[in-house]
Amino acid sequence: MLVLATPGMLHGGTSMEIFKEWCSDPRNKVIIPGYCIKGTLGNHVLSGTKKIQIEGKNYDINLKVCKMSFSAHADHRGIVSLIEYLNPKKIIFVHGEK
Repeated sequence: MLVLATPGMLHGGTSMEIFKEWCSDPRNKVIIPGYCIKGTLGNHVLSGTKKIQIEGKNYDINLKVCKMSFSAHADHRGIVSLIEYLNPKKIIFVHGEK
């Protein structure tokens, strides 16, 4: 399954909620699109942190992590190219609040 969710730094919102659910499973992968400001969850994940505390709860980070140069403001062609390259079985787009 592929979930495309902002913000790219995993600083809050749906992307962080999904990360908390999936981060301990080594079958999962997170792709960080670009630079992450120091102190953000995305920055910690890119730095190789294996344990993190979010909102007072401890999480093990066992998923695969990679950095990809991909703009959060990609156009239709860019998103379709990414999906074709990854070829997931399922796709969930998240844009905005629940």
